[in-house]
Amino acid sequence: MLLSSPVHLFLAALILAIPMVIYAGILFDRLIRVESERFRDRWVADGKPSGILWRTDECSSLSSSIAGRRVIGEWLLASPSWVKSDPMLLSTLLRIRFCLAAGVIIPLGGWAFAFLPLILQR
Repeated sequence: MLLSSPVHLFLAALILAIPMVIYAGILFDRLIRVESERFRDRWVADGKPSGILWRTDECSSLSSSIAGRRVIGEWLLASPSWVKSDPMLLSTLLRIRFCLAAGVIIPLGGWAFAFLPLILQR
């Protein structure tokens, strides 16, 4: 059977989660780019954050990277007003939240389903 061992089940969960996390990163880069192009004052106030792969010449390596990680953490908890003003941007942020949540929950669920019965038997 394909998923006969706990390791296989956990690896299958990881394989499902990885594309979701990558997609969330792509969407995050798009959102940062829109912020820098259309809401420049907000982007500067946020510390000129860079995306995961996207950055402008104005981005400094370390501080922009740190700002990018900070804003994604903030945006996971609350939607900025500039995002709320555009339904497409809000949809993008909601997809980021969904994909990151799934990227955490799926492997945790796979781990729990695969290994907890083994741990509890001991």
